[in-house]
Amino acid sequence: MNQTELDQLMGFHEQWFESRSIGQRLELHDRQLDGLRLATRRLHEAHFERVSFRRCILTETALLRSRLIDCDFTECLGGHSRFSDARIANCSFQNGQLQHSQFDGTVLTGCTFTGANLTSAFFVKTDMEDCLLEDATLNDISFRRSQLNRVTVFRSVVTAADFQNAILVDIDLRYAQLDQCICDNAYLKNAHLFGVRGRPASLRGCVLEFPDLSPQGDSSDIKDSEAVLQQWLRNELPGQPC
Repeated sequence: MNQTELDQLMGFHEQWFESRSIGQRLELHDRQLDGLRLATRRLHEAHFERVSFRRCILTETALLRSRLIDCDFTECLGGHSRFSDARIANCSFQNGQLQHSQFDGTVLTGCTFTGANLTSAFFVKTDMEDCLLEDATLNDISFRRSQLNRVTVFRSVVTAADFQNAILVDIDLRYAQLDQCICDNAYLKNAHLFGVRGRPASLRGCVLEFPDLSPQGDSSDIKDSEAVLQQWLRNELPGQPC
């Protein structure tokens, strides 16, 4: 599909979303849109399945309440894009530039953000399960009131992130930089914390259950919760570089 064809379909969708009596919802399956421009388009409630968006321009694109399944956003440019309340499954955002993007209220399952830049992204009240955020830049990101299950944040930079009132179950934070994070009233169960660096801004009301300090992240070294909280506050968790 070329840019002209895509522009026409996006125009039909925007008409459909405004009145529902003209135009047509954008539903694409098994298409390649690599390198095309979707910037600033309003694609609320669009459906995409097995669509490649590699290196696409998604700056300020609005995909609210959209459905994205098995799509590839590798190396996309998506600053200030909006995915609020979307359903996203098995999609790759690897090495994407997604600064200030919005994923609030979104359900993300089996997605990859390895190497992505998510600085100042908004994941408030997000449900995230079986997702990878390895080697990612997550500075000033907000996960407030979100639920993360089996999420890997291995070796990522997560400075000044907001985890207030978040529920984090089986989260892999090994070797992550967590300086100045706010974890007030957060609940972490079976969190893997070996090599975590940085002093948190606040852990008031933070609950740790079965914190794991094994280098492998295999739950083979469960420690006392209160002792680990105090180590974390002092920036003395094991595995930090000398």
